[in-house]
Amino acid sequence: MIFSSNQDDIDRRHLWRVSVADGRARAITKGQGIEWAPVPLSDGAAIAFCRSDARRPARAAIVVGNAEPRDLSPDAVPADFPSAALRLAFESSPMAFVKSWRSPVLLIHGDDDRNVPFSESVTLAETLRAQGVHVEQLVFPDEVHGFLRHANWLRAYHAAAAFFERFLGKP
Repeated sequence: MIFSSNQDDIDRRHLWRVSVADGRARAITKGQGIEWAPVPLSDGAAIAFCRSDARRPARAAIVVGNAEPRDLSPDAVPADFPSAALRLAFESSPMAFVKSWRSPVLLIHGDDDRNVPFSESVTLAETLRAQGVHVEQLVFPDEVHGFLRHANWLRAYHAAAAFFERFLGKP
């Protein structure tokens, strides 16, 4: 059995294999980011999966045996890799709907986020600005996905309240 879980690190999701022989779970990947939708390929030796990390957005990857996982170019995705997993990865991203956005946007992001790659906020902001959408960004250096510093939570709340007040008016 193959599954994804963050058993070792709350900010990362690893791929695991459970042995039929002893029932113990063993990590297949090191979980350098988020890895999900594992699919054993028909040859039985390889596992294809989706992954993303702080440097790059969602993409297909593969691991063969005990080798290090490697990214697959879009034209090299195995035929038995479920297209539904790749489609779901894309549809889970704001980029799937960006063409219809018109309202002002406030993006708040920690640049050490290991759940949502920081590059995705940059790409989203650039794309929205290119189509004339007003975008503001608040970036927290060395901050992770769930904001560890209380001061950053307060800054985020105040920035959101000020943003709403500017664009929606006072309640």
